[in-house]
Amino acid sequence: MATLCGRTVFGDMTNVAEDMQHCAPGGTKGASSDSDSLKVTKKRKSALVGGKLSEKMQDMLDDQAASDEVLASMRSIEANALWRAGLLVETADKVSSETLPRAAPSRNFAAWMFGHLVEHVGLPEPRWLDAMHIFDIYCLHRPEVPESASLPAVCTAITRLVKKMDTQIPEECIGTLPCKASSLAQWLQRSACPHFDAWVTLEDVNQHEADILGALGWNIKLPTVQDWMIVLCARLNVFTCNGLKHLLTLVTQNSFLHARVLATHCPTNTAVGSHRVAQGLLCLNLICAHVLPAETFGLTELATPPWGGAAAGQPQCRQESLEFLLDGLEDATGSDIATLQADMHLVNETLLILRASN
Repeated sequence: MATLCGRTVFGDMTNVAEDMQHCAPGGTKGASSDSDSLKVTKKRKSALVGGKLSEKMQDMLDDQAASDEVLASMRSIEANALWRAGLLVETADKVSSETLPRAAPSRNFAAWMFGHLVEHVGLPEPRWLDAMHIFDIYCLHRPEVPESASLPAVCTAITRLVKKMDTQIPEECIGTLPCKASSLAQWLQRSACPHFDAWVTLEDVNQHEADILGALGWNIKLPTVQDWMIVLCARLNVFTCNGLKHLLTLVTQNSFLHARVLATHCPTNTAVGSHRVAQGLLCLNLICAHVLPAETFGLTELATPPWGGAAAGQPQCRQESLEFLLDGLEDATGSDIATLQADMHLVNETLLILRASN
């Protein structure tokens, strides 16, 4: 396996054999890739015993707030939100099986406003993803919003909601949101969007906040790609017995950068939720980190450069180590290799198109 920053990643199963003793034995799994990909037959004993986690591993997942119950809850919240929105979409989303759909130009103005408003209220950068996610789901309910004159007020209301999720303590920055939004709206009105309302009032914000809450059924804490990545990486660390602990922080950071690019250009839709994007980014970053061989997932071109630069002829992951990692991925995500491969291709192809268009 390739050496990264002076350390070998799953280069030899002797590095993980001792830790694997703490993973309770159970049934075996088997899977193989497409004929033109590296053939993989997994023989490692799963961490599951009779379909259930050992008590030790369950405690480890609970400590990381990444238990099966957390994963199931996130899946349910996302599925219900997309299902509710899908009921209002007259025509099913025509999403290519190979790439994510591109956003309409008007959505770019919302992304720009959220960048300034999230910074104004002192929210951490990942909360921008929350704002964009809520906006996309709301637009599935109210498809006229991106082109409407009230877009600045809608963005202001969503930012205030995200800030309220972050803290319940009233802050001065929330009170000055309408003023900040008005200055942004006036700039957009002069430069590209003459139809935007030039002033955002507190009454406007209150009105749109109520409509957003009603449309989303008061369920506004929707899991973003970043939320999924944190949980999936925590679970992968447990299921690989800390074998990737030194890499997963970088995987999460790189995935956030890519998630922001994707969220800027590709709206959430009823066919592809944040969960699939997160799974694709996780696998893509593991390939870029030289942990997973690209051939295993049938990749011929990476949308992002390998970490440390591409080095021709790097040794492949040992078969035993690859089996161990693929089983850990399946256990951590709750998805099979075929699904992970499809999600990774979806993300990689979309990033390739975005890179080519810049």
